[in-house]
Amino acid sequence: MDKKLSLQELRKQLDDVHKTYELDYEHAIGADLVLTPKPDTFEVVLDRHGKKFMLPVAKDYPFLYRGQDKEYDSVKCLPTLYRGNPTDEEIFLERMRFIEFKKLLNSHPIVSGFYMRHGFNIDYEGLAQHYGLKTEVLDFTDDLDIALFFAMCPYDASSDTYRFYNDGVIHNAILYLIRPVLDYGEDGHFDFSDRLNPIGLQPFYRPRAQRGFAVHLPLNVLFRPVLIDFTFTDDDSKEIYDHFNQGKKLWFEDDLSRKTSEIKHKKDFSYSIFDVTWEQYRPKGYSKTKLKRALNNIGVTLGKKVKNVVFSGAEIVTFIKRWNETEADEMRQKICRKIWYDTFDGKHFSGFHEYRTQRAIYEFESFRLIKAVHEKNSFPGRYVRYNETKDSVPNKPYNTGWRKMNVKSMGVQAKPFLSKEDMILTL
Repeated sequence: MDKKLSLQELRKQLDDVHKTYELDYEHAIGADLVLTPKPDTFEVVLDRHGKKFMLPVAKDYPFLYRGQDKEYDSVKCLPTLYRGNPTDEEIFLERMRFIEFKKLLNSHPIVSGFYMRHGFNIDYEGLAQHYGLKTEVLDFTDDLDIALFFAMCPYDASSDTYRFYNDGVIHNAILYLIRPVLDYGEDGHFDFSDRLNPIGLQPFYRPRAQRGFAVHLPLNVLFRPVLIDFTFTDDDSKEIYDHFNQGKKLWFEDDLSRKTSEIKHKKDFSYSIFDVTWEQYRPKGYSKTKLKRALNNIGVTLGKKVKNVVFSGAEIVTFIKRWNETEADEMRQKICRKIWYDTFDGKHFSGFHEYRTQRAIYEFESFRLIKAVHEKNSFPGRYVRYNETKDSVPNKPYNTGWRKMNVKSMGVQAKPFLSKEDMILTL
């Protein structure tokens, strides 16, 4: 096994590799002033299906990261839904919890009155993962420091908080790294796969604070990240712990976390929740009667009068008042777009578009990748293969064919575009 890097060596090597992805114009005098995005902003981007999602704004997206305290032999980076070899009925129980979570989320006035009204995509499963439900999602982030926080600061389940190490020993941790263009390109579309989604700017603060991306990983789908082993000291742990205000910038209680905590341990459900879950996630080899019997055997109760977890009328009034008075204007400054033109006649651009597309980002990041492969630099870590069975879906070979890219004109900075009236919620 290769020598483990210190935290400082890890940062240095990743920084050196990152520089190989930079394009020549980014080194021009004053380029940083023009190209560095405004912090904590999110760009509205269209995917190839026309859905609008909000991408954390960054200069580039060469890598996504996931930090862990160690490589777990028993789960090998399995999504939480499949850890511990759950039975079909145990998986179905978690699916019912997810359906109830989704129903709760849709009743929140910011979701129904703002996100849905403007057609902004909600990553329900990504949000469920962030709030502690078991899903098919693995969390990644485009921010190295955020990933390092979760690798270097242990979680205390009894208090639902994070802490720092203070025991005077050298600690080990790992960093997973994926390269979106290489690892999640959709063959034939020159675009990102649907299995990689930015959670981005969502109605609740925790996932957007973590600049989250969701890797959707169904059972028996091969997962092939880069794994980097590294070491760190107590001082390193304390420094990153304090950098995120004792973890409070990334992990805290909010309106949704309190309700999700109820759902997380729920074992009584309405028949309507069961029926919706059955329609979407029916397990093979089960009739409704057989599944209900199996659920009953693990302590699950179904009934007509079972109450779903909901927001009260008073809570909804409070959410709307708080949003209209303070949160709406803050969000308006965070939600941005880049307008662009797709046609050039030799003198002028035409073909106006309101939003950048996910494909345009993929194309631009491909240019960076082409430049990077021509640079000689030592890339830390090693590829690992997880979830590989005889039924695993293999990696598709990379498409090496040529593709023509049209000349485009695009704004340098993403800018806010919603009006104050666009933000107002009503009862």
